[in-house]
Amino acid sequence: MRPRWQAFCLRHGILFSEIDFDVDLDKVEQYHPGGVLPVMIFLTDGSETFRVIGEKREKEIERIFLERQG
Repeated sequence: MRPRWQAFCLRHGILFSEIDFDVDLDKVEQYHPGGVLPVMIFLTDGSETFRVIGEKREKEIERIFLERQG
């Protein structure tokens, strides 16, 4: 999934930061990703706007993002 997320973020000029579920325990606790991975959490000004949960194809990631942007 990482290459799909990275390509998507690069195309849309989105800053991408990866959190390792096993290493970054403080961040995991802060964002409560749940049990289904991967989770992509979109933030605006530090506040969560929406999440994309689970493995998705690139076109599906694009569709979800565009729907959320209005």
